[in-house]
Amino acid sequence: MFKSRFYDPRRMSILAKLIISCLIASIPLYVVSLIVTSMGAASVKDNITRSTMSHLNFYMNALEREVDHLLEQKKQLFADDDLQYLSSLLPVMSDIEQTSSIQRVVRKLLTIKESSAFVEEIMIDIPMLDRVIYTNFLQQRFPEEHLKFLKAHIGIGKSPIFTDGQKLYLGSMHPANAENREVDPVFTIQVTLSIPKIQNILSQISSGTGSSLIFSNDASWHVTEGEGSELATRALDSLLNVEGIGTSSGQHSIRIGKEDHLIFYLNSLSCRPRSLTSYRRARSMARSPCTGDGSGGYRSCPSSSSSVHRSWSSGRSTGRC
Repeated sequence: MFKSRFYDPRRMSILAKLIISCLIASIPLYVVSLIVTSMGAASVKDNITRSTMSHLNFYMNALEREVDHLLEQKKQLFADDDLQYLSSLLPVMSDIEQTSSIQRVVRKLLTIKESSAFVEEIMIDIPMLDRVIYTNFLQQRFPEEHLKFLKAHIGIGKSPIFTDGQKLYLGSMHPANAENREVDPVFTIQVTLSIPKIQNILSQISSGTGSSLIFSNDASWHVTEGEGSELATRALDSLLNVEGIGTSSGQHSIRIGKEDHLIFYLNSLSCRPRSLTSYRRARSMARSPCTGDGSGGYRSCPSSSSSVHRSWSSGRSTGRC
């Protein structure tokens, strides 16, 4: 008797009927809202992805142009008359000619340094002169250990950017076969890159919404926009395990702690055999160098750039390397 009265629509109260009617009417609205929310989240994710990759492309192109400029300036030094005289004809030059040639070379080095956004210092070691010419004039020659280090890292097929664990360098030897240790170089060019200036560019990539990292494919060196962090280390390790990371661009997701992160990475097509990568991590999601052919064929240092964002996850809106 109780069950039949309870389920008999004719005996239900008006309030119960209203509640049931509202529930039935709200189901389609709920389904539609879920669909709209899902489509909105997908649209936001797509917009952020395209915006981030476009952002990375812009700064990667800027980095490549800078290093292209450096490599071109370095190549022009090989044909410089003053350098040729100082490295090959020094014994037949008078003291006045030597001083004048050195001063002209110093001015050229200053021009290269001041015209580049990344150069900290540029030096040329000349054995015949028994001195190093740099932007403040002259100093003692490089230690033998440092010359061996440079020779080990300069050459065809090697990355134009290398490190001694503290600084980043670009280097060249003249003649070219000296790089392959067939002959002793008549002069060696060493360009020291400014890590603070590179970090400044990386901070512009993140624009205050995350952090950026640029590194070689073999992780022999990397630069972050600030102090290293567990996130940077985890992102770096994760990217190095991505198949084809040195020759492709795209995105990769990782989980750090209880948060999912989306890494966007971008490789320089002109950088071989190694690439650089930077990553960016967004703080909130309500919706964030390389190789060459040894002859300056790399647009140089930054070979890949990526960004890391918190990924979209169920139940909340969430947002190179």
